[in-house]
Amino acid sequence: MKTIKRKRKPKSIYIKIMLGYFIFGVVTIVLLFTLIIALAFFTLFSARRHDENDFPKSTAKAIVCSDYKKIDSTYIEKSGGWVEILKDNKVVFVKGDKKDNINEYTEEQLINYTSTDLKSSFDFNRVIYSAAAFKGQDGNNYICLVKFPPKSGDMTFGGQLSGSPLGKEIEMFTTSIFSGAALILLIIMFILSKIVAKQISNPIKHIVKGIQTISTGEYDYRIKCKADSELAMIRDALNDMSKRIQEAEAQKKLAEESKRMIIADISHDLKTPITSIQGYARALNDGLVVDEEKKKKYLNYIYEKSNRMNYLIDELFTFSKMDAPSYKLNLIEGDLANFFRESIIGFIPDFEKCNFNYNVDVREEYIKYSFDRDELYRAISNIIINALKYNSPGTSLNFFLIKEENKITMSIEDDGIGISEEVRKTIFNEFTRGDSARRSDGGSGLGMAITKKVIELHGGNIGIESEIGKGTKFIINLPTMDDES
Repeated sequence: MKTIKRKRKPKSIYIKIMLGYFIFGVVTIVLLFTLIIALAFFTLFSARRHDENDFPKSTAKAIVCSDYKKIDSTYIEKSGGWVEILKDNKVVFVKGDKKDNINEYTEEQLINYTSTDLKSSFDFNRVIYSAAAFKGQDGNNYICLVKFPPKSGDMTFGGQLSGSPLGKEIEMFTTSIFSGAALILLIIMFILSKIVAKQISNPIKHIVKGIQTISTGEYDYRIKCKADSELAMIRDALNDMSKRIQEAEAQKKLAEESKRMIIADISHDLKTPITSIQGYARALNDGLVVDEEKKKKYLNYIYEKSNRMNYLIDELFTFSKMDAPSYKLNLIEGDLANFFRESIIGFIPDFEKCNFNYNVDVREEYIKYSFDRDELYRAISNIIINALKYNSPGTSLNFFLIKEENKITMSIEDDGIGISEEVRKTIFNEFTRGDSARRSDGGSGLGMAITKKVIELHGGNIGIESEIGKGTKFIINLPTMDDES
């Protein structure tokens, strides 16, 4: 089973741009979230790899040594803190600018101080401190107590990391990943911008090229490019305009060619009887015809040829009149079925004269319709006259009229000689008179063109079906009236 692919509707440029912004925003959020997690894990694992000695010398454990007088308290003092050495809970040595008056500590205080290497609070109004027990060079037990005054913010966790190998490592990692993230975001922004710009600029280039090409007169050119909905509408509108102009140009050329052919055919059709009239008239005028019977015969030829000229001019006038945009039919409401029967009845003497068989299949029902009786009769009679003219005796003619829900169909069918495919293609064109055997029959060549024009003026259409040796069928379709039930 063949799968039918449904054509996808092109997206709007607005939607495409907003989608690009949305994708960029989502990528940015995801990337930042990933970077924060990565930084947290890196800091955690790096902190485990580094010993506290990698930090600046700011805790009791980091600076303590057996010779407490050689303790390196440079960083502590620079940060506004000081170092106290305790023996038997009493301060025996101070390094730095001591900013309190405590010279002796209780057991509870010391237990509290020695329970952690660094104890602080987010409340910078409290003292930040750390403590470590050690054995001095003299063999006695001491406690090294590091203290910082209130609001000494340098001793927060960040302050401890500043300047340390771990701090530098974290700082380098942070700089690297955020620089990389910024670069990735710039690349993504560039790619998205490039894609959106390309999808907008490429169709515009094709459209501009199409406009330039069409403006030079190449109306068969079609713009072929994938485009978003707004540009697709412009592309399709330009292609439709080009197609319409191409069709209009083709019709214009056809009309000009038809006009030239009409003038040539009119000249030919009028020249023949005029030449005959001139010849007969000159013979009479020069006294070349003496016999009265011949004079009468020549005068009769002149009369017939003048009638032929009058007929041609009348047919041409009728066709030109109907072709004018201002021409209107004289529509009168009546019974179309009865009119069709009466039109056929009028030709019964001709059927009998030509030894034609005929059959009329029109139901006895009233078919209300607004039509021009004279012009519609002209159209029907043109078809019947052609059937009588071109078919041999014994031919059968069948007439049908069928009323359907949305149309009324009239058909005129014969079982005669038929019409070739070449003639069928042009039978409704002006000055078409069939094959070479038919072109000297005295017809105007406008009869079927007038028939087609009359049917179209009534809002209908006419078609032909024919096969050589089997006959011809003309089918007239007229739309039903809107107020019919």
